[in-house]
Amino acid sequence: MKKTEREFLELLERKAREDSFLVQGGLFPRWASFVGEWLGVNPWRVIVPFSIIVYLFARVMFGEVVREAFLAIYGGYRGA
Repeated sequence: MKKTEREFLELLERKAREDSFLVQGGLFPRWASFVGEWLGVNPWRVIVPFSIIVYLFARVMFGEVVREAFLAIYGGYRGA
């Protein structure tokens, strides 16, 4: 049995209300709901700064080898 567009939209709205109820209803701690909403909008807010910190830490610990390894992984410059 095929669903009409209206039935499909009603189903989506019902599921969205259920998800909202779970998040707002205290199933998760307050901080988890905030972080989930914040990261759900744009996860790059954390991924980019974290990757920069990891790269800089590795660069300080291991030196030029890290730069060459990163460039080799991503197909960039091959040292002379």
